[in-house]
Amino acid sequence: MTAFLIGAAERAALAAGQPAVVAPPGMLGLESLPMAVLRPVQGVLRQDGASDGPAEPLPAGLRPLAILAADAAGAAELAAGLPPGLPQVTGSNPLPGLLALAMQALAAAEATRLRLQAAAAGQPAARQQVIDLPPAPMAPPPPARVTQHLGRPAEGLCGLALHLAAVQASAASLLRVRLLAAGRVLGAWTVPGSALAPGWLALDLPEPAPPGAAEAVLEVAAEVAPNETLQLSAAGAGPLAPLALRAETAAPHHLALPRHFDWAARDLPAPAAGLALPVPEAAWAAAVVEGAESRMVAAGGEAPRMLLELEPGGTAQLRLPSLPPGATDLALAELACRLGDATGLQVALTAGPESGPARDSGWRIPDATGALRIALPLPAGLGGALLLGLALRNRGTAALTVEVSALALMAGAAGAPRRLLPEPGLRTPGLAPQPARLSVPLPGAAPAPLAEVPPAASGLPGPPPRAATTQPPLAGGEAGGPLPPPAPATTPMTLAAPMPVLAAEMPPGGSDFQDIKLHQHTANADGSYRHLDLGLTGLVSAAGVWREVRLKLFDRRGTVGLEFRRIKGWPNMFETWPKGGSDQFGPYYRLETEATAEAMAKLTSPQDRAMMAALLEVLPALVRRAARLAGLPPEEQEGWGERGRVLASAVEASRPVAPRGVTVGPG
Repeated sequence: MTAFLIGAAERAALAAGQPAVVAPPGMLGLESLPMAVLRPVQGVLRQDGASDGPAEPLPAGLRPLAILAADAAGAAELAAGLPPGLPQVTGSNPLPGLLALAMQALAAAEATRLRLQAAAAGQPAARQQVIDLPPAPMAPPPPARVTQHLGRPAEGLCGLALHLAAVQASAASLLRVRLLAAGRVLGAWTVPGSALAPGWLALDLPEPAPPGAAEAVLEVAAEVAPNETLQLSAAGAGPLAPLALRAETAAPHHLALPRHFDWAARDLPAPAAGLALPVPEAAWAAAVVEGAESRMVAAGGEAPRMLLELEPGGTAQLRLPSLPPGATDLALAELACRLGDATGLQVALTAGPESGPARDSGWRIPDATGALRIALPLPAGLGGALLLGLALRNRGTAALTVEVSALALMAGAAGAPRRLLPEPGLRTPGLAPQPARLSVPLPGAAPAPLAEVPPAASGLPGPPPRAATTQPPLAGGEAGGPLPPPAPATTPMTLAAPMPVLAAEMPPGGSDFQDIKLHQHTANADGSYRHLDLGLTGLVSAAGVWREVRLKLFDRRGTVGLEFRRIKGWPNMFETWPKGGSDQFGPYYRLETEATAEAMAKLTSPQDRAMMAALLEVLPALVRRAARLAGLPPEEQEGWGERGRVLASAVEASRPVAPRGVTVGPG
């Protein structure tokens, strides 16, 4: 059977989070369900009474809650045109089955909340060893390829360890390991010979294996280059002796950042809510700190946390050894000022590949409690290794004690998997770290002059643009420029500080998006009106993640603006719908180069202002790409990019100017 299409309005509602079920035509008694009921109409899933609007394929990431049918045959007929694995509820009364599914969804959501909470607190769950097969002395080496049944369900397994008897190998030799259950790949690792050494090799899963009674099966293959040695240990002397092996289990909310992990080979779906993977302890042990006294502290069974002591006027750098980025797309840092005046503290987070430009967050300041949380989207196209670092400076007159309570990488933050690139040999924690990417001068170094920083189009509450001064630069950012002057300590900062833009396609403050879709390009005959109607997925910034956004950028006789609609076919983007106008098509909200401050004042939710700031930051590159999709010539593409810049500049210019130390906002 051909896969069902879905109506554009129904797809938008599903993407916005509206629960929906699929039922056959003619099934009665579903009117009271508190969810949308989709039925196939000539091969297109539509709600009852919906008009014959445009249809499109059902994206793989969008799944209805369940299939409803009177019997198993009817459910199977619907399932043939839908994504695999959807639950089926049969019978004339679907409410009990739907209630059970809802309870399962709540349990899964609670498990996700617990594991994210544990990661943010830097307190990984305890691991319990369930298999311990030590190497047998003088045992003959096992064959190069081994399939070993572990004799227990895979459920809960969080890590394995293999014992290597002898290694004399380069990156040309590979050790490949897969963990399976019922034919599904729960984890896969590819380790180059250059990263191996005799002894135990730990192989972690990002999260414990999901529930199920299927037995865990381990597949190990050693691919040895000529004149090299890669030899595993056996746990016995006989020809059928198992491999020397250890295995551990953990609770569902245990998280780890696995090395040498092959994310693309895993059969499990990508996490929808994002998975925060804390930096492993081995990386903390190999961290390099300059410009501050550092020590690791822990209470009870907590994961160790780093304390940094900064002298007055001091500047420090924390550099971690290279980490495997895998499918992650966001870096997270949580800090707290434990002793001293937090108003003098400034922190910047940087992330980037071993070779190539990094991206930084700009200088950030703690809140009134001394806490600071920084989220930084990772640069696209990361290869085999990622470098994370922190820069800190104390602008106060007394010493500060700062706790780095959490550093983590988020997988699935933008709602779409990162494109994985081939991984060359990764550096092993404990080896000499890469040269510093942060160039904040140490105390006593002469600061470099700061070039004038163009205003950022954030439109959020914050200080007005200030004249350039002499400040220490934080080099290595993707924009390649220094940081702006610090904001007053009383000013709330939600997004990264602005930085100069060198690459026309790269927004300066770290905001990014996954993909766009052009809905319409229109221009009238005399050129007095034109617009681009487009949608984008995976809008991500340091302030949040928005799975789907739709907008219309228009030019009406020189007035440039954005238009958002509250109608069918448009996602529900705003936390609080801003007051706007209405016409025959329904309510709308417009942000134009005229009356800009009044329009911004209608954004009453901090999250909505953060979304608008991220959108304005990517707007020039976004509409330039949409113009390319519309087939417009290069000069018109640049014209649309310029319209985006004009609107962003108008928003920035509309912010009221206040004296230093006074917080102002949009209305």
